[in-house]
This record gives sequence, C-alpha cells and structure tokens, in this order.
Amino acid sequence: MSDAVEAGEIHTAVEDFGPEIVHDHSNAAALPAGNLRPTVSTHHLNGVPERQTNGIYLSRAQRTAARSVSAPVIRLPINPARCQFQEVKDDYLLFLGRVSAHKGVREAAAFAHAAGVPLTVAGPAWEKDYLDALLSDFPHTARYVGEVGGSARTRLIARARAQLVLSQPWGGPFGGRWIEPGATVVSEAAASGTP
Repeated sequence: MSDAVEAGEIHTAVEDFGPEIVHDHSNAAALPAGNLRPTVSTHHLNGVPERQTNGIYLSRAQRTAARSVSAPVIRLPINPARCQFQEVKDDYLLFLGRVSAHKGVREAAAFAHAAGVPLTVAGPAWEKDYLDALLSDFPHTARYVGEVGGSARTRLIARARAQLVLSQPWGGPFGGRWIEPGATVVSEAAASGTP
C-alpha cells in the first residue's frame, strides 16, 4: 500500500470516527491537513521531530536527543498474557526487528557465527542490498524468515535460545546518530523466558 493511500485512509477514519483526541504515531505525516483536533504525538525515531507540540518519547535518551526536557516518557507497552513462556529452548538465536544497519543485524549474525549457533532473522527488510549482503556473508548462519506476527511471532521468541538486540549508534534511518528509542522485543523476550 502506498503512503498516500494509507494516509488517505487514516484521514477518512479520523473524520468518520471523530475522536476528541488523536494519538498520532506518524509525527503528523498521516494527520489530515489543518487537523483541528487535540493531538498527542509519540515519536518513534531519533532527532528533533517535525511536530514537537504535545510530544511523547519512548526513552529519556530519545527525549534528550530531541532537545526536550519536560515531555513525558512512556515506554512501549507489552501484554505479557500475549507472550508464550517456555523454559525449554530450541537451538537458534533470534534477531527480530527491522533488517537494517542501525539495528545491528550484521553484528548479530557475526555473534551467532562465532558462537556456532544458527540465527533466525525476522522483520521487514526494506534495504534489499543490506539483506542480500547479510545472507551472502553468513550463508550457513543466518536464515531470513520475513516479517512475522501473531502466534508465529510469539512462538519464535519463546523458542529462541536467546534474542540478540545489538542496535548500533550509526546508520539510522534518515542518517545521523541512532539512539534506540525503545526495543519492545526486549520486553517480549523477557516475558517469554528468553534471555
């Protein structure tokens, strides 16, 4: 689906539903032009957001990088009831997230290779060259399964020997220094008994 179509559907939904307050996660990119409804915005990237009024941040480090001192920090929540706790683990490490340099997938594959444990890589791969290079450089270690959701996602997390979250301070989307704003997968892994 194109960004324009998705934004148009969001505009229609906001107008049809008519909420008193809009909680925006797109930094105003998906809000109807001239939106007159009260709005709060959760910032999911780094740097100074385009729209700072009523901003919410995912960590204190992210808030500081956005040059804000008083905006609230609200961590991304998880519902432990939706996680599958499993003590006995399968023999693979897991990377779950955007397949991109700033998320540390290459570092996860190098770690898995050195440990002699296969790495399952799951998540969106919008940078095809990066994914192709990763799979070419670690052909016997990294296995890409694409995006996963629902019970397939919770099963993958619960059965992993460990989940690797090795975000890097460089190569972030839109360039610049990357500060991980809030890796939800860490909390999901903890609730699943996965280190």
